[in-house]
Amino acid sequence: MQTPPPFHGYEGQPPAPMKKKNNTVLVIFAVLGALLLCCGLPIGAVVFYGFKFGKGAMSMVGCMVNVESMKVALREYSKAHDGKLPNAKTWQADLGKYLVVDKDMKDMPMTTLWKPGGEWSCEGSGIKTGFMFNEALSEKKIDEVTKANPEAIAIFETKTVAFNQSGPFKKLPFGESPKFMSEVIDERRGWLLIDAEARDVYRIDKNGKMGRFDMNMGSKKKKGGFDIQIDSNSSDESSNSKEDSSN
Repeated sequence: MQTPPPFHGYEGQPPAPMKKKNNTVLVIFAVLGALLLCCGLPIGAVVFYGFKFGKGAMSMVGCMVNVESMKVALREYSKAHDGKLPNAKTWQADLGKYLVVDKDMKDMPMTTLWKPGGEWSCEGSGIKTGFMFNEALSEKKIDEVTKANPEAIAIFETKTVAFNQSGPFKKLPFGESPKFMSEVIDERRGWLLIDAEARDVYRIDKNGKMGRFDMNMGSKKKKGGFDIQIDSNSSDESSNSKEDSSN
């Protein structure tokens, strides 16, 4: 018995319609892709730049804490050595004996505090800087130095990092100084300086003028810098001077 031929419908009847493919998965991926472009990338950018800004800010704060400690160490050394400045060849080793960091600063995140005999440097925006002692002031009396030049610089920031490095003081270009907080903000902070009397931390601005460096960059009362009070002696002296002036 022969097998009947396959049935293709009655003559004149249209063929059965083909089933449509389910595009739900494609639609879901399309929506997720649109959300990623619209929301994911901006959020990622905010997180990325926010992290870099925060890291830069903490690096700057850590730098200032360490420089303030170095300033206090210079002052304490001079007090213990009859008003003399350290030898330029051994200044870092000499000041290391007086280097004291505030206890509240030891647990700061992303901050490396200086240690006697260790590396004394600041780092930010991919730039690492060190500090140098003005060889012209080696073992000189502070009174004699300030009498000749009240703004004489004893320690200054430099491009190289080395232990006990010293040399003649010279102003470095402001445009080559580290950026203020991070590569996100295109603003230079200037090179950090400490005067012979260790009164404060200074910087030379883009106009070549030396001024106190504090953290109130946007303040109308204080120009240029970070205001970090870790030196109890300086705060006591300022409060006493205010009381004297009021009396």
